Amino acid sequence: MTVLHGPAGPVAPAFHLVCFPHAGGRADFYHPWHEYLPTDIAMSTMEYPGRGQRGGEPVAASIEELAEEAAAALAGQAEVPLVLFGHSMGALVAFEVASQLSRPAAALVISSIPAPHLLHSRPPLPSCENEVWEHAHRLGGTPDQVYRNRLLRRLTLPGLCADYALVNRYRYKSETLLSCPIVACHAIDDPITEIRQVFAWRELTTSGFELKSFTGGHFYLSASWRTFAGSLLPTLWPGNVPSLPGNDPEYVRMPHAVEL
Repeated sequence: MTVLHGPAGPVAPAFHLVCFPHAGGRADFYHPWHEYLPTDIAMSTMEYPGRGQRGGEPVAASIEELAEEAAAALAGQAEVPLVLFGHSMGALVAFEVASQLSRPAAALVISSIPAPHLLHSRPPLPSCENEVWEHAHRLGGTPDQVYRNRLLRRLTLPGLCADYALVNRYRYKSETLLSCPIVACHAIDDPITEIRQVFAWRELTTSGFELKSFTGGHFYLSASWRTFAGSLLPTLWPGNVPSLPGNDPEYVRMPHAVEL
C-alpha cells in the first residue's frame, strides 16, 4: 500500500511539500503544480483509500484515520522540513497530520475551508447523492465532462459522498494548537467559505500567520496553478524562488506575516 505518491525528488530537498486532496479528489489533482516547483523542492500527495491506485481499499471512517495513515508514512522519511498543504477537506486532514507529527512541520498551508472550530458554523454539506453531485458541480469540483457522464458519475459519486460525510462528522478537539506557522488561502468568490472563517485559522497556532486572498471561486487554484505557486513559494522559501510571470488572476497579500 502506497499512501504518498510523487515523482522522485532531489537528494537533499529544501523542504518536502505534502499535499492532501479535497473531497472526492485524487492525488493527481496536484500534478499541474509540479511544473512550477523549483527542482530542489520535493513534493508528494496523499492518495486516499478507495481512490486511484488505492481503489480496491475501503474508504476511511474519519478525517483522523486519514491523518494517522499519512503521519505514519511521513514518520519513516528523512528529517527534511515538511510543509503540509490541504485544499478544502484536505486542509482538515493536513491540520490533523500536523497535530500528530513527532516533530513540528515547517508550515501548514490551508485553502478554502473555515478554521476547524468554525467549520460547523456554516450549513452541513449535503448528504443525498443527487444533492452531493449538484453541489460539487456548482463549486467547480466536478468538470462538465464528468458531470454529464453517467458512468463517471457512478464511479466518482461513492467516494465524493463518503468524503462529504467525513467533513460533516469531523469535530475539532479544543486542545489542538499547532506550533508551526499557518498560511491560510481564501478565494473572494468562494460561495461556502467566508474570509472571517479562514482568518480564524490564526487562532490555532502559537507561531506566525499569513492570510492570502485570491480571485476566483472554491477551486480557484486549479484555474491558476502558476499564480498560486508565485504567491505561496516566496512565503515558504523567501529569496530563493524566481518570479513566475503571466496573466493569471491576481492575489492580494494580507498584512499578517508568517515567519519560518
